[in-house]
Amino acid sequence: MKKENSSDKKKSNSPKAEHTSQDKKFLDEFLAVVEKNLADPELDIEAICKKLVVSRSTLSRKISELTGEGIIEFVQSYRLEKAAQLLRDNYGNVTEVAEAVGFSDQFYFSKCFKKKFHQSPKEYQLDHLNKSTGDSIIKERLKKQTTAVCPIAELDRELVARGAPMMAAQQLLFNGMEGTPQSQEIFRQVMEYHALHSTLNEALKHFETTELTQKIRLMIDEEKSKPRRNGIYSDDRLDLFDIFDDRVRGNALSIAVVCMYVDLLPSGSGYFRLKTKNYGKVFNLHVSEPFYNQPAAAGPMCTGVLVGKDIIATAAHFTNGKNITDLRFVFDFVMQDPISPVEQIPQDNIYKGVEILERVHNPENDWMLIKLDRNVTGREIAVLSQRNIFYEQPVYVMGHPCGLPLKYAAGATIEETTANYFLADLDVYGSNSGSPVFCAETHELVGIVSRGKAVDFRWTEDGWITLRYAKSDPDYKGSQCSRASMFEKLLT
Repeated sequence: MKKENSSDKKKSNSPKAEHTSQDKKFLDEFLAVVEKNLADPELDIEAICKKLVVSRSTLSRKISELTGEGIIEFVQSYRLEKAAQLLRDNYGNVTEVAEAVGFSDQFYFSKCFKKKFHQSPKEYQLDHLNKSTGDSIIKERLKKQTTAVCPIAELDRELVARGAPMMAAQQLLFNGMEGTPQSQEIFRQVMEYHALHSTLNEALKHFETTELTQKIRLMIDEEKSKPRRNGIYSDDRLDLFDIFDDRVRGNALSIAVVCMYVDLLPSGSGYFRLKTKNYGKVFNLHVSEPFYNQPAAAGPMCTGVLVGKDIIATAAHFTNGKNITDLRFVFDFVMQDPISPVEQIPQDNIYKGVEILERVHNPENDWMLIKLDRNVTGREIAVLSQRNIFYEQPVYVMGHPCGLPLKYAAGATIEETTANYFLADLDVYGSNSGSPVFCAETHELVGIVSRGKAVDFRWTEDGWITLRYAKSDPDYKGSQCSRASMFEKLLT
């Protein structure tokens, strides 16, 4: 969030006691702009004035009259109130909450938050989490922890208590740095965390951290051999060559890698090559992990889906909107068979972003529509569903998790719906943002992935393994998806 000049704060200590209907309409329009751009740290007075089509002086005067506060003071207070709500709802960690309400500087966010609520964001979150969790859940967990075989999630929580969250975050930093001093330093930090023996679980205190990580890997390996509906430990993702349903394969043609132009290298004769790394090696995965030897995009990327002849829908948080012409949309990055990825991409399959038609980024909405430099030919446009989505509706997701060639994951269901988004138990990972979610029965587009809530990886001495909590676990949360109906009317 930008820090504004204090001269912009023309505070009135005596706001109007009553407002006219026009005043209320103006304030509602102002709040709608703020809410729609809540996660945008670049939102400033000039941007608000432009969206409301008013002068800076008029806006300043009106907000002062209606709220008794200056514009920046009021907007910041609004952001902080939203942040408090997200922390109470356990939306994510402090960094995720700060970004969700438009603060790009976590230190500045914490400073502002503490000034307003007299607690740090973390203290505030823990205080409300403890109140909402209740003694009954805590006692139930302790009861489970004293059994001979701990649930996987309980073992993972024990690792979290010993510093594992830092390891999970650090693993993503290996991308593009394998074999370098930087990666060696990260390894050193990982091993330091694993050497910690502080614990919150009396029943497990006699286990070394290394013993716990070995145990959790063996348990996960065992769970992966079971049917998926037992929990979420198994991996349902398939490559395109393993898909035989023509309707699913048709939808696959509408999906693109969204990357930066610098990550495409010309290889001659009208072909390009996407910069890639070996997935297993670059992420230091355990050798048993699926797709270990496949290529993964080396640079920042996400997934997009074709929703118009020259329009892509994807996640808004991938770009701030200022670098749109640097984005490239690459179709057909797939595995042709178990060992042969598509390495040479014809220029005809690569498109350039030219304009953002609409972008909405806040805790409940995370999507944008991008106009391409030309019409896309020879591909099916995803059909947006006109039907209402519903609880336990079967769905599937397709995209590029962790930058891998296109993957298809079925067997999921919708778990919760709101006016703006829904939650589903999808097999999604990092870089799955923007991935289309289709109804399994009609094969129509019902949403795009905004964010995942499941744990992706955990360190086990022999490499990272995928780790996901069972739906019955108290810490389980489904993946949040923006509803396609939010942008469907813009395409007609």
